[in-house]
Amino acid sequence: MVVPMGIRCSRWTLCRSSLALLGVVLIEFFLTPLLKALAVGCYARTGPGSIPILIWFLDSDEFTASQAAADIIRFRESAVGPLMLTLADEKQGERVRALCASCLGEIGLALAETGLKPEQVTASLRSGAGDPSELVRCHSLMALWRLREESGAVVPGLVALLWSEDERVLYGAITTLQEIGEPARCALPRLRELQRTNAPHALAIRKALRVIGGNPERDQGTPIEKGDRGQGG
Repeated sequence: MVVPMGIRCSRWTLCRSSLALLGVVLIEFFLTPLLKALAVGCYARTGPGSIPILIWFLDSDEFTASQAAADIIRFRESAVGPLMLTLADEKQGERVRALCASCLGEIGLALAETGLKPEQVTASLRSGAGDPSELVRCHSLMALWRLREESGAVVPGLVALLWSEDERVLYGAITTLQEIGEPARCALPRLRELQRTNAPHALAIRKALRVIGGNPERDQGTPIEKGDRGQGG
């Protein structure tokens, strides 16, 4: 695992970060899931220098620690740089990069609500939407939609993910297309196909068909063949 740094540190800060990293190793291998989550909260109080450590925790095998780190990072504007670096680093695992995309979307949305334009965040997520990993593409496209990216820029990539064999990716694509609604009508043929084959997430598929407008007589969407699907973005 590569630990993303991405922050200029003073000698004292570097020393503290080294000790923090040693603590992380001890925490990862010797603490229970609950104690790991509590440890994440303690690291969160050590300032901007804690961001790389928190990103490291995103890839923890313990869901409680990973989720606790994500919940903290998604509210920190200072995490934007390290999150973008990690998202772009294919040496990192797909799960941690997918979580980075989700956190960037949350931070970008918070910035937009304050009147700022998160161009760097959006650019990073657009790059993530073309990632080789389906999971990273899915989370990047979901984040872009939350940042009010034009539906035409995210729908083709999400429709392409409807052929994914990863249930996490499939569910994310279905629910986001449902949120988009009418502009995602080109997804209807594939959604109906999934419904006929008893694919996972049948309830989500039915709801998406209803919200998008799954009436065959009105459906003007063009089916997207599996061989024509792209990577999105």
